[in-house]
Amino acid sequence: QIIPVIRQHDSDGVVLLGTADWSSLGVSGGTDEQEVIDDPVDASNIMYTFHFYAASHGEEYLDTLSRAAGSIPVFVTEFGTQDYAG
Repeated sequence: QIIPVIRQHDSDGVVLLGTADWSSLGVSGGTDEQEVIDDPVDASNIMYTFHFYAASHGEEYLDTLSRAAGSIPVFVTEFGTQDYAG
């Protein structure tokens, strides 16, 4: 619902879309990227967000990101070497 509102003000700007479970593409909640891949938002010039914190998130997160990036546009909007709590 918000994308048309954004497009009224900027017809070609990239719109970042949050993903499930703290922008982990679902992995923090026990799922994976497949939900977004199977039912993407029908809009142009969008990217899905992903958050990664090296002290908390291991290979499962990196594998999810890698698989997702092969199918959908992804932008890492939060990252750090610390744990997810800061």
